[in-house]
Amino acid sequence: MNEWLRQRMRRKKLAHVRARAGLTLEVSASDIASAKPKDPQNCAFACAVKRGMGASAAYFIRTKAYVEFDDRVVEYELPTSMQKEIVAFDRAKAMEPGVYDLKPIRNSKRPGTPKHEASRKRQARKRRRKKMAAASRGTAPVATRGKKAKRRGNRTANIRTLVSPP
Repeated sequence: MNEWLRQRMRRKKLAHVRARAGLTLEVSASDIASAKPKDPQNCAFACAVKRGMGASAAYFIRTKAYVEFDDRVVEYELPTSMQKEIVAFDRAKAMEPGVYDLKPIRNSKRPGTPKHEASRKRQARKRRRKKMAAASRGTAPVATRGKKAKRRGNRTANIRTLVSPP
């Protein structure tokens, strides 16, 4: 979050809320005409949000949108199509009126959840499935890391040869 916006929220005692549902914006020609290039508070999207939702302010900064109400600031994620529209508008003040969708913040981007946690869980599930499949076939996976893996050559051993006495 932008430091300037963070300070403003502290000063006005506004709660910071991450959106859990998307938002549809309808940008009109009047929004585009009244918008100012390179001004996150007065871009065409911000004008549309203020007009359509009755928000006191709106800020569209790089990949995020912050919509300010009287008691809170709601954070949305910008899709790449909106990001490209903002860049085009800032460069040439060229933008088409239309309907745009703001996305809610994904779970992987919420505080306390590392970006890679979902990936780690998926990999752990995959490892568990492999072990279960190997156990049902009668083979067990052998260590794939460390000294034991080097000694065994990363091969899969038969459980019967590992368990049964010689």
